[in-house]
Amino acid sequence: MDADKRHYLKQNELAEALTKLRNLSSHREVLYWLVAVAVVLLAVVGYRGWGSLQASLAAKSWHEFSQVSQKVQSKTVGALDEMRGIISNASNPTLAASARIQLAAALRESATQTGTIDQAALQESIEVLKPLLNEPGLSPTLAGAAALSLASSYETLRQFDEAEHVYNIILSNQQRFAGTNYVNVAAERLETLPELRKPVEFAAGLPPPPTGMPTVTVQQPGSTSPMQLDV
Repeated sequence: MDADKRHYLKQNELAEALTKLRNLSSHREVLYWLVAVAVVLLAVVGYRGWGSLQASLAAKSWHEFSQVSQKVQSKTVGALDEMRGIISNASNPTLAASARIQLAAALRESATQTGTIDQAALQESIEVLKPLLNEPGLSPTLAGAAALSLASSYETLRQFDEAEHVYNIILSNQQRFAGTNYVNVAAERLETLPELRKPVEFAAGLPPPPTGMPTVTVQQPGSTSPMQLDV
């Protein structure tokens, strides 16, 4: 075989090899595109599945909160502990804030039901609400309700300086409470604080009855048994 023939054959082999290489490269590009598309599709499906799961969990959490809220309102035994559990486990800030506001209101109500002030319950209501005072992202309605509830707990404990501080926070940050009536309520409460700060003075009652007073016996009409009355 002469040199020209061998050179021609070598050129054909090289051309065939280059063609195969181009075809292989083309197949790889297609494969890469297919893999990329598959990854995107999996990401979309996964995100939708995750979103659906999160929505399901959120709906379940709100349903649980609704049920516990009814228990709190009806003063079911153990309801306050259940609400504390919701606060501890809540990942949704709105749900957690709603639970805190309701728990604080229930604690404040229970603290004043017996005729004496349960300071421990009131202090817990304050600690429950404090984190919401500067919580970002809360709606104006929740933020205002939390602030006024906190001030109310302070007032009940006669901690008027702290209550005044909360009212001033509301007045100085009116944009946060836009569209609500909380700013007006805070201004009205500030006007009443000087009167509330005054010490409570109890007026003297009637003097106790003297000892040794006689007992009067009366006869009821139509009755054969006398009735004794203390004078």
